[in-house]
Amino acid sequence: MITAIAVYIVIRAMQKTIMKQDAAGALTGDEIQAQILRELQLNNRMMRRNLELNRREEELRTLKADIKKREDILAVKERFDAAKR
Repeated sequence: MITAIAVYIVIRAMQKTIMKQDAAGALTGDEIQAQILRELQLNNRMMRRNLELNRREEELRTLKADIKKREDILAVKERFDAAKR
């Protein structure tokens, strides 16, 4: 799956480079490689940020579930204490 994503990223980078080439004139091989590298680095940063956001969202869901459990336990305890009186 990661290989497919990497291939897609390279193809998109090459397409963007070719479109820029048409607008700006011929690019050298080094310029094309540099553009592809920049696109790959950008995509890498975006994927890392997305993974970090997913991790934080999972932590938030876990914390919310823990809070809900504690609230439920507290409600049961309060009902038990009220019934004791």
